[in-house]
Amino acid sequence: MHKLSSFGLALAFLSSASLQAADRYWTGEGSAAGRFDSVGNYTGSGSLSGDHLIFDTAKDTGALFNDNSGGFNFHSLSITANASGFNLTGYYLLFKGKIDVAANTQATIATDLYIYTDNITYPTRELNVGANGTLTLDGYYGFYQTPVYKKGAGTLVINKGNKGFGETSLRNTELAVHHFQEGTILLGDEAILQRTNGTGATLPVFLGTSTSTAKLTGGGSIRGILTTAGVERSIIEVGGDGSLAIATINASAGLTLNFDLELGSHLLSGVGSFTAGDVAFNFTGGEAATTYTLLNYASYSVDLANFTLASPQYTLDQSFGTGGWQIVGNDLQVRFEAVPEPTALALLSAGAFLGLALRRRSR
Repeated sequence: MHKLSSFGLALAFLSSASLQAADRYWTGEGSAAGRFDSVGNYTGSGSLSGDHLIFDTAKDTGALFNDNSGGFNFHSLSITANASGFNLTGYYLLFKGKIDVAANTQATIATDLYIYTDNITYPTRELNVGANGTLTLDGYYGFYQTPVYKKGAGTLVINKGNKGFGETSLRNTELAVHHFQEGTILLGDEAILQRTNGTGATLPVFLGTSTSTAKLTGGGSIRGILTTAGVERSIIEVGGDGSLAIATINASAGLTLNFDLELGSHLLSGVGSFTAGDVAFNFTGGEAATTYTLLNYASYSVDLANFTLASPQYTLDQSFGTGGWQIVGNDLQVRFEAVPEPTALALLSAGAFLGLALRRRSR
C-alpha cells in the first residue's frame, strides 16, 4: 500500500484554499488512474479540495485511491443505502469533515483512515451511522488536531484502533480523543484506543451525553480515562463478545453495567481506578450461591449502597459482603440468592425490550 512520505505534505493539504464543495459520486465506473471532475464524473481532472465524496454503489473501489499525486483532500464522505455492503480499500483517505453512513447500510473501510482538520474551516469531525447501520473500521485511524464524535443510532465497529500519521509526526496531538455520543460502539478483541505516543494514561474517552445514550461493548482495550454521562446515558456491556479493559473509569455521573454470566465471571478490568456514583447492574445467566467477579481495578472510590440490581427475578445474597456486593483486594464481586430460570429469563428479556420500546414510542 502506498503511503504519504511526510507530515509536510499532509499540512499542505490542510492549507489548500480551493473549496469547490462539489458532490463527487463513485458509482463503480471509470479508470482507477483517473480523477473526479467538478460535476462529479470520474475522469482525469479536477481539484478535490473541500469536496464531498459520495459512494452510491456496493462495488469496491479496488485501486481507486492508490494514485495520490494530487492528494485526496475531501471534506466529507457519505455511504448511501445503495452502497450497503460497500468495502473501501486502497489508499489512505484524507477528509476534513465527517463520514455519514445511511440507515440500514453496512459499510467497511478496510484501509487506514486519517481525518485532518484545521478547527476553523471545518469545525465538525463526525462518524455518523444511521439506525440499523454499521460502519466497520478494519484499518488504523487517526484524527488531527481535534476530537472525533460518534453520532447516530447505528453501530461503529473498531477492529484495530488509533495511531498517529506515519507513527511519529502526530503522536502528541489530540488524535485520540473520542466522544462516543450515541448508538453502539463495538471494540474488536485486538482494538486499542490509546494516546498516540503509546503511553495512554491520559487518553480521554466520553461515553454518552446528557441527552443521548451510548453503549460500549466487545473486547479490546481503552488505555486511558473513560468518563460517563449517567445511568441512563452510559452503558458498558461485558461478556459475550469478549471482556473489556479500560484503564480508568470515572462514572461519578452514573453508569449502567450489563454482564452476561453464562460463561462465568467476566472481568471489566483496568490498571487505574474505578470511581462511581450510582451504578445499575443488569445480569443474564449465572447461578445462585456462586461468587462472580465483575471488576478488577487497582483502586475503588464507590459506595456499595449506590449499586442497584436492575435485573428482575435476581435476588442478592444479603449474607454476602454488603447486601450481596463486596470488594476483596482488587476485585468487585457479587453473589445471588436466587436467579431466574432460563425460560423465565428469556421472557423477562423480551418483556423488558417491549417495555423500553413502548416507553420510547410514548415520548
